[in-house]
Amino acid sequence: MRSMIIFMIIIATILIQNTGYVYAVNTLKVEKFIENSDIRVGDNVTVLLKFKNPFGREIPVRIVDKNIFGNNGLNIECLDYTISSKEETIIAYEPIRPFKSGNYTLSSAEVTYLNPETGREETVKSNTLMVSVKDSKSNILQGQMQGITTIYRCYGINMQSTSYSSYGGSLNVQIGSSGIHQQIQQQFNQIFNRQFNRQQPPENRVQNNQLNQNTKALKRQ
Repeated sequence: MRSMIIFMIIIATILIQNTGYVYAVNTLKVEKFIENSDIRVGDNVTVLLKFKNPFGREIPVRIVDKNIFGNNGLNIECLDYTISSKEETIIAYEPIRPFKSGNYTLSSAEVTYLNPETGREETVKSNTLMVSVKDSKSNILQGQMQGITTIYRCYGINMQSTSYSSYGGSLNVQIGSSGIHQQIQQQFNQIFNRQFNRQQPPENRVQNNQLNQNTKALKRQ
């Protein structure tokens, strides 16, 4: 009888340990992708992040990401965001318009969060992403402006800046006031199309380039 009790205790201990191990391996997963791989200079290219959330609850995350190719793009130094409780969530950056052909490698997005099952802070990385940009059949971008926007929105700090240059030129513009900002927006409103229509729009969009300096990097659809 005593042997049977000891045996049952051992089995119960093993089951508890195994169950704890199963829970411990649950982790947030993130994938970086683009919807259209046939890209030419001047095309609008949307980079997306797909999150798989196994926890069934909202997860606050901190995103570090850089998507710069063709002399244009978005540099996210830090971005606080909350992943929904749904199993899958997709966020999309505002379209990036490449100005130069070539092959580019987008680095992994890094996502830091507190694992609700282990109570530990974890950092997961997405895949890297190869982007190939072909030459355009026309010179539609000649004389137009390009820029790289840097965003920092963490720990209650909200900072955003954009570095400008001209296609076929060497103009650099530094935004130092709302007045200059407004002038630049008016100048480029006719140049870039920031609308990206999708049959199933992602839940959020991150603003990415010189056309929109709105203080909200993400907007809920």
